[in-house]
Amino acid sequence: MRIITVLLFFCFLFCESNAKKISTMERVETFLVSTYKNICYYRFQCPYEDEKLFRFNRQFYDTLLHYTSHYSESMKYPFKELDEVARVIKTSSDSNVRIYSWDTLLGGTMSFYGCIVQYRSNNKVYSNSMNRTIENIGVDYKRNNEYCSRIYILGNGERKTYLLFMYGKFSSRDMSETVYAYTINDKGFTPAPIFKNRKGLQSSLSVYYNFFTILHKRKRPIVLMKFNPKDTILFIPVVKNYDTVTTRYLSYLFNDQFFAYVKN
Repeated sequence: MRIITVLLFFCFLFCESNAKKISTMERVETFLVSTYKNICYYRFQCPYEDEKLFRFNRQFYDTLLHYTSHYSESMKYPFKELDEVARVIKTSSDSNVRIYSWDTLLGGTMSFYGCIVQYRSNNKVYSNSMNRTIENIGVDYKRNNEYCSRIYILGNGERKTYLLFMYGKFSSRDMSETVYAYTINDKGFTPAPIFKNRKGLQSSLSVYYNFFTILHKRKRPIVLMKFNPKDTILFIPVVKNYDTVTTRYLSYLFNDQFFAYVKN
């Protein structure tokens, strides 16, 4: 399947050749936009076709992973048209981490997302899948149900930790928000256990909630977790019984080593 995807893409490049000079990344973006529009078409505009929907998802995933892995210029390429169509890209303020997350449209009320992380280490660019491959959509429901909404940085120089805020949609009612901590080292883009709670040091904190309890909030996406980069304080909302979101927050202060709970 991957060989077919690559052949299809190079056929696309050949057909697009003309007198005007078009960069590789421009052609890649055009192909990705066209592919995602096909995903939307076979999901919404015609009788639902599982096989074609899966095939175009496979093409989108393989192409994005390949070019973000092998073409360093993709790290700085804006992908504006792609972001308008699929709303996929979040980039860290230092431009060293970029998350591509998109709705595969393979789900119903439970949404399944593809997610690829691209990062720079030792002047080289790498790209990896952050969840299972397209074939395993629905198997690992937790890691296939999240998309990235924002990225913050802790520290500076060689001691940087990246905070990724991810949203999950498990049904029209059941949602989640998770903050993940990662660092870039010799092993790659690796989880950083910097959140201290009753279970010890964790690399993530999550809240699960009933969407209908906060339906009145107008801002989208709905932001429950709050982070103050200046004071390095993380605010986690209190949720009753994995259901009702309250107006209370738990505060976690970063002390240069980990986030520790502080009494309000």
